[in-house]
This record gives sequence, C-alpha cells and structure tokens, in this order.
Amino acid sequence: MIRICILLTILWGLASLPLWGQCCSGGVPIASNLGLTAKPGGTLQLQATYDYNNLTDFFTGTEELDDDTRIRITHSWLLEANYDFSSAFAVNTLFSYVRQERRIKLQLGGIDETVNTGVGDAIILFKYNVFHKNPQSKTQLTIGVGPKLPLGRIDFLDNNGILLPADLQPGTGAWDALFWTNFNQFDILRPTTLFTAIASFRATSTALRNNEIQDYKFGNEFQIQAGISDRFLLGNKYSIDPSILFRFRTVEKDLIDGVAFESTGGTYFFWVPSVSLNFSPTLSVRAFGNIPLYREVGGGQVTTSYKLGFSVYYSLNTRKNTFLNIPN
Repeated sequence: MIRICILLTILWGLASLPLWGQCCSGGVPIASNLGLTAKPGGTLQLQATYDYNNLTDFFTGTEELDDDTRIRITHSWLLEANYDFSSAFAVNTLFSYVRQERRIKLQLGGIDETVNTGVGDAIILFKYNVFHKNPQSKTQLTIGVGPKLPLGRIDFLDNNGILLPADLQPGTGAWDALFWTNFNQFDILRPTTLFTAIASFRATSTALRNNEIQDYKFGNEFQIQAGISDRFLLGNKYSIDPSILFRFRTVEKDLIDGVAFESTGGTYFFWVPSVSLNFSPTLSVRAFGNIPLYREVGGGQVTTSYKLGFSVYYSLNTRKNTFLNIPN
C-alpha cells in the first residue's frame, strides 16, 4: 500500500503541474522513448530505435476534415545508453537524428516538397532506484531528472528560402528540464506478467528564433504510458514478449513573444501494441506501433495517423563481464 501511495503521489504531482503549449504535430519523440529499467551496478544498456511518424489526418478540435492537401512524415533514429553506477543510481542519455518531410498539393497542380535532415536534440537523465535496498522486490520504482540539450538546428529554409516553422526543424533551440518516473510491478497474473507505467513532464524554456528576433516557447508536455506485458517461451532458446500499452499525451498552445499560437497544442490518446523477440539474455528486438484513439487539437493541424517503430536492445555487466537479462 505504501508503494502504491508513493506512485500515485508522483504521478499526481506531475499531472497537476501547469501545461503550456507545444507544437504537437511532429518533432522528435525523445521523451516517449526513455524506458530502460534499473539493473545491478556496472550494467551498460544500449538501445537503438527507428521511429516512423505518418501525419496525414487533418483535425480541427475533435473533428477530422476531408483534407488531403498536406502530408507530413518524420523519420527518427534514436540511440539510448544507460549505465547503472550502483543498484541505486544511473545515468541515461538519448541522442537523435531526424529527417522531416512535408508535401503540399498546389492548387494549380504539382507538389511542393520540403525535406530536411540533421541531428536532433538530446537528453541526459539522472536516475534513482527507490527500492534499491530490496533487489528481490517485485515492485520497481525509478525516478529521474535532467536537461534536454538543444543540439538540433533551427534554421532550415524551404524551397523558397523562407524559414521553416518550428515543428519542421530538427531542434527546438531551447534548454528544457525533464522529469521522469518508471514504475514496474512484476508477477501480477503469473511470474512472467509485468505491469509498467512511465510518466514524463518536460518543462520548456524560450529560445530566440527567426534570425533571433522572435521569442518562441514550445510548451510543457505531460505524457504517461501504461500497460501489461508477458513472456512466452519459443522452444529452448528464444522467447517472445507481447504487450498492450496505452499512451496519453497533453499539451497546450505554443507562445510567440508571449502570445499563444493558435494552431498548436492538443490532447491525444494512443493504443501502443508491441512485441519483443528475445534471442538470448543479451539481445532482443522489438516492433511497436502507435494507433490514435482520440485527438483534440488547437486550431487546424495535421496529426498522426499512425506510427511504427523498431528497436534493438543489448546489455552487459562491465564489472563482471557477463551478460544481463533483457528488460521485460
């Protein structure tokens, strides 16, 4: 009961923080891809992810409009590394590389296509395992905090030499603060069944954009992803981990020189099915998707119609030079 109260207190604290705007149509999904669990001291975990975001649905409020004149596609390549200094403390880094594509059907025929590719922003997260003194516990709670580093460019131009909008740039140009928590409860239905919940809150800051004459503030973002997974053996060597997760994300409008930008912000609810194939205690691959169940946006926005992703995970113990079990 005490552990449940701690979890609810943390999630309630995150959810009750004020939420300001963020352009929510595209961008690099860095915060939603942080999820490596706590391991014994000396463990190095590596995960490479490809994320494909197809944005073809045009919404105003909760209404989908019949508008196929705009298409957005975001390809993201993410590299996450986590090192556990001890059973209590760890540091997590995530770096990104992104390709943004936009296609607009012209009224007189033809298509105006804009493409940019570059390094995106990065995250450094300092993590603490709350129940580290009881390694046999079936409950795991990790909390983390750290900066988002503005490594990505914000000055890409379109084919006419005009500065691209903020959500089509690889970076945000601003230093942000990320607050993160990961809760795992093992053995809920059977020994291999896991309930997991990951919540994050990104507090953004203002950056100078548009040739440094405009203050642009991406909004603060809150999201939580939760669900269950299980493990099933495939012969004597392999196993498979199917999971059913749901993701809630909410933002409000962006601010330009302190004034709200109309066609930004929104509330989203996704179904996130995934499956992991475990080749050995050191190596696994995972495929996942994001299917929108509910969308409510500010103004008119092109939003995600679906997302697909693929990741490869590897871990080892650098002190004992032995491999570690893959995460559930």
